[in-house]
Amino acid sequence: MRTGNRLERRARPRTRRIGSAIVYLNPWLANEYAVEDLSAGGALLTCGPPIRVGRNVRLVLRVLGFAPIAVDAKVLRRADRPRDGVAVAFIDVEAAVEDLIQDVVLASLSGRRSRPVSEEIFVDWAADDPSASAWLG
Repeated sequence: MRTGNRLERRARPRTRRIGSAIVYLNPWLANEYAVEDLSAGGALLTCGPPIRVGRNVRLVLRVLGFAPIAVDAKVLRRADRPRDGVAVAFIDVEAAVEDLIQDVVLASLSGRRSRPVSEEIFVDWAADDPSASAWLG
């Protein structure tokens, strides 16, 4: 597919600046980023500090009109300037979570922003630290 003057190689639909993400480097250290170029496979996170390429993180996507979505990701690339961003690929995503992300992308592309939401989400840290978990609201 061609968009503008460049060939588009992405397999999934994406949307531009859609919300924010809280990115957890561990259960006690997190930063907030703007979410851009969101797809069911990953996102570009901007307006935050750089993260080392190859690092696994846990992030919570926050989009107006949708419940928060927790997903694990791996940092694929980063720019030196925070506004240029950190590209992440979602890893080990359950089908239901991938469907939720796809719903967000499709709603944004169609201009629709409403869906019943639950403000509570449980972030399970078992993969990184079996003794730590956090309630976010």
